[in-house]
Amino acid sequence: MRHNYLAHAFHLDEKLDSADFYFDKFLSDASKRHYLKPEADHQKVMVAVARELIANPVRVRISNIGKPINSEYAEYSPIIAFDENSMFFTSRRRRKDESNMADIDITTGLHFEDIYVSNRSVRGEWLEPELININVADQHSSVVSMSTDGMTLYIYKTYSVDGNIYVSDLDIGQGWTTPLLVGSNVNKDYNEFYANLSYDRRVLYFVSDREGGEGGKDIYYVKRLPDGTWGEATNAGPEINTEFDEDVPFFHPDDRTMYFASNGHKSMGGFDIFYAQLGDDSIWSEPVNMGYPLNSTDDDHSYIATPDGRRGYYASKGKTSLGMTDIFMVEYLEDAELMPELDLTAFAVLKGWVIAPSGSIPDSFRIAITDSASGKPVGEAKPVARNGSFVFIIPSDASYQVDYLLGNESLYDEKLRIP
Repeated sequence: MRHNYLAHAFHLDEKLDSADFYFDKFLSDASKRHYLKPEADHQKVMVAVARELIANPVRVRISNIGKPINSEYAEYSPIIAFDENSMFFTSRRRRKDESNMADIDITTGLHFEDIYVSNRSVRGEWLEPELININVADQHSSVVSMSTDGMTLYIYKTYSVDGNIYVSDLDIGQGWTTPLLVGSNVNKDYNEFYANLSYDRRVLYFVSDREGGEGGKDIYYVKRLPDGTWGEATNAGPEINTEFDEDVPFFHPDDRTMYFASNGHKSMGGFDIFYAQLGDDSIWSEPVNMGYPLNSTDDDHSYIATPDGRRGYYASKGKTSLGMTDIFMVEYLEDAELMPELDLTAFAVLKGWVIAPSGSIPDSFRIAITDSASGKPVGEAKPVARNGSFVFIIPSDASYQVDYLLGNESLYDEKLRIP
């Protein structure tokens, strides 16, 4: 058995010839029915994929986003606004007031998960993260998705032995509301680990280990019904899900590209980041491994792309990590391969900043967008209090009216035509 563990260690250290040697030695020495043989066979496949991907690296620039977001503890699940001016993330750090000092998860020996938010300064620097008001010191609270307007968070929380998906809304001036369970078609008597809300709020992708899936953790989705509730859960199918684990989906605003993590498919070790795209026939394409060095022989996951797809934020135990897991940013160089072809004609990003003469933005200030042809509201948002930034994702080929309102009084309005 020690040969198997030694092979794992060499695999993690990217010493692939040694990993192969010791996996082979374990497989030849172990009994035919040894319980670790299937895993070792799978690991040998990963070693072969790692050898291929490392020999053909993708042209990217990867950087640890550093302090104050990353720390000596674990940080992961970056949820970044589409204008890249605000980021929610999950951390297992010791709180500044040490209120979680004595609260330790006995299964890991680490502090329980907490949700933090950081905003960029006008110089583009990340400000000191703030602990949001709905964390509980002796329970796991992990952020998993944010609505485009930044007013709604989806959260993973544990209750008893099960994990479930909750939702919380921002009450301006009061903080985040008490998290409520997402509808019963999402949460079942199993574990629901992660969720991602599409930019138009019509579809919620989530991860569950419920019975009836392809195996392990699977990606499911629910569609919003006319009454606002979620419909029946649908498995994303064998094109996406494998007998192993699929996790942390992110559905891009081009409405057809999904990034996700998997330790099945063609992973080079642990969880790798993949993407797949919906065709006109609503069938997913074969998932594509996003390559080395974005992926490594350890776990890489929680990928979220910018609207143009040229940058991404993700979690990894990279060689430059400050702690156990850090948040990294990847930038694709001009001739980088393995990037999905995004449909950038499907949407537009409207972003900006509000600067208040008094120094603070009134709670009653809001920005509303209306479809000029139908008169229907498209979105409403409030600027981020710390830096005044706001962002919308809006469909193209339409005209809009944008109103900047203080209470019910219009301070300014403009008309936009998105070709």
